[in-house]
Amino acid sequence: MVYGGIPQGSVVMVAGTAGSGKSIFSLQTLCQGARGGEKGLYITFEQEPDDIIEQGREFDWNIDALLKKGSLRIMRMGYPKIQDNGSKAFEKVLEEWRLPKAMSDEIMDEIREFGPKRVVIDSLSTLGSGMRSNIADMMKRDIIKEMIMALKKENLALTIVTSELPRTGDWYSNDGASEFLVDGIVVLHKLSTGMGTSRMISIEKMRKTNHSIAKMPLSIEDGAGIVIRAGE
Repeated sequence: MVYGGIPQGSVVMVAGTAGSGKSIFSLQTLCQGARGGEKGLYITFEQEPDDIIEQGREFDWNIDALLKKGSLRIMRMGYPKIQDNGSKAFEKVLEEWRLPKAMSDEIMDEIREFGPKRVVIDSLSTLGSGMRSNIADMMKRDIIKEMIMALKKENLALTIVTSELPRTGDWYSNDGASEFLVDGIVVLHKLSTGMGTSRMISIEKMRKTNHSIAKMPLSIEDGAGIVIRAGE
């Protein structure tokens, strides 16, 4: 679909609704890279590492061996709750900004310490989820922009950032800015039909290479994980 593979060094957004397979897609990409000698780091804001590992054990990816060898690392980051201490509006916005900025710095420190070639951030939009004020929306976009630019400078083989596909509008992210900053956008579609549920995958954007614009059928299969069969 991308005529040979995602270009080296790309930051790619994988967008989809809940249950569309974003986590499986991301973990499978890391495991495949780790088996080929590219260390992988999975950073999650929402799931516990044990839950992700258990999900990986459903497929023939040898996830336990990769973790034991140190080729794969799964890290959870929690978002601290901002307490309303009656501070003035500007001070409250500043406090909202400090937390995601500190988390962004922690992510980059972990990447530099572990030295992975493939990184998953699940999800980037959660980074600014605690920023509630109107002024903070602009700050949130700036933090996400800074994070994506920092990832591009780390000489990684591939970075995947997941995004919950908004139910309305034409955006691929909740912040409305990430899609313009990433190099590629992969959308996982979960469609309800009269026969049940079907899955499709499409490449909406990919810099530095041509790519198919067709939606291809996708399945999540026992043992294998995500499988795409063109032409079905």
